[in-house]
Amino acid sequence: MNVGLLFSPSLKIDEETLRSFFENPNLVYIAELGDHIFTDLTENLVKSLVIIGEVKEDLIYEIEQRTGINPIAVETIPEKWIKFSKKHLSALISAYIAKQSFADLAYYIQPIRASKLSRRNLIRFRLYEYLPYPVLADELKIEREINKCIESCPKKIIIKAPEGPQVSKPEECTYCGYCSGSSYLGYLELPTFSTMQFVSYVNTIVEKYGNAKLLFTPTKNVEISEGVFPVVIPIGGIHDSFLLSAYSAGLLPIIYASAVDEIGMKRLEEIPSHFPGTSFPILKVKNEEELEKAYKINFEIQISKIPDDVLLSRRRRRGLLIWAINEMSKKVKLNEEEEVDGIFSVEVNPEKCVLCGVCVRMCQMLVPEMRNNGDEIILGYNLSNCIGSQRCIKNCPENAITFKGKAKIKDILHGQVIANKVKLQRCRFCGKPIGSSKVKSRVDELLTSLGYSAQYTDVCNDCKQKILTKMWIERMMKNGSSRH
Repeated sequence: MNVGLLFSPSLKIDEETLRSFFENPNLVYIAELGDHIFTDLTENLVKSLVIIGEVKEDLIYEIEQRTGINPIAVETIPEKWIKFSKKHLSALISAYIAKQSFADLAYYIQPIRASKLSRRNLIRFRLYEYLPYPVLADELKIEREINKCIESCPKKIIIKAPEGPQVSKPEECTYCGYCSGSSYLGYLELPTFSTMQFVSYVNTIVEKYGNAKLLFTPTKNVEISEGVFPVVIPIGGIHDSFLLSAYSAGLLPIIYASAVDEIGMKRLEEIPSHFPGTSFPILKVKNEEELEKAYKINFEIQISKIPDDVLLSRRRRRGLLIWAINEMSKKVKLNEEEEVDGIFSVEVNPEKCVLCGVCVRMCQMLVPEMRNNGDEIILGYNLSNCIGSQRCIKNCPENAITFKGKAKIKDILHGQVIANKVKLQRCRFCGKPIGSSKVKSRVDELLTSLGYSAQYTDVCNDCKQKILTKMWIERMMKNGSSRH
């Protein structure tokens, strides 16, 4: 998405720093604030903005009216955040430009009637406004994720639509972010700071600055220091994967919760106190004194950029979370027995399991997988994908699967685990694989108990068709000869 950069004429930004932004492929326009910007923004097809300095609400409204840029796609950087080194300034502004290049969810927002229709708004025909309510970012229909989003909303205004969970009454949404922050995969995204925006923001800081501190704050009315980069997001909207991936990338996450509402406090309590398997703390500070102490903490770890492809699958934020744990395991030794919130574990009883494949077909997260390996058929479980829907347990005809609770780090690091393996049944005529030998035995038992023959349960469909065709031809020929 084309991004524009605007700044107040009173700001003193050195020319070298400004020139460096011209090399940014996402930045198509740079200018001082003035009347000329409206025509320029339109001509350069700018769809999102970064504005440095204090900005009045009327200016953002005028930009919307004269250029069509959605107000939610406009991000401001307070002047007090740019009073540090050139390196810090360049990294901060570049990070916001990278963030705004993925501001497309702002255009998913539909305007609603303004809550305050003052005389001034009526004169200016300002009858509608854009509210940053969470929007659906992925139309995959994972049942457990949809239900989680619906159940988590304190206002009970999220409904199940054909596309997925939707905010039914945007005007009642308080933008607490809890439906997004407490979810497993991040179906509902905050249009002001989506997962893709977060990844691009972090990667830019890592590239331009290196080890730093990442401050999660619900307000811009906060002081920062050299090497601190703020992420403005409601506390309820902070997902575990954001914190853990920031740590693994080389950034120390700090949550500033000075004035947290009830929902924000609930989410704050749910957020891990440390990076799983380590002693690295996730700092939760509640006043300026604690914040200053957090700024002084020395933290240095090998930096890493988050691969863009970790989000390009049905796992979404789960992919980001798994990347964080795997990446951290390369840098420090993890306690593999520690459990990880939001990731679950099941156990398959190999004595009961017949490898019928029902669990594979029922799981929406592709946790179980069946594959042939020589003369064996193997059932594997990728527990790192499990979001605890228990669809495999509820649908297993043999009651062979048990829910164990939270997964451990070793379940994630060691990849797919072998849950069961049995002899592969092949067609006795052509040798084609036809499934599990245990399933054949079970079918034989059922057919025999009902008084039917089980002589063809080890024959593939193609060979059965040939046998039936042969039997039909022989019967027809026999009937024909008997008539003569």
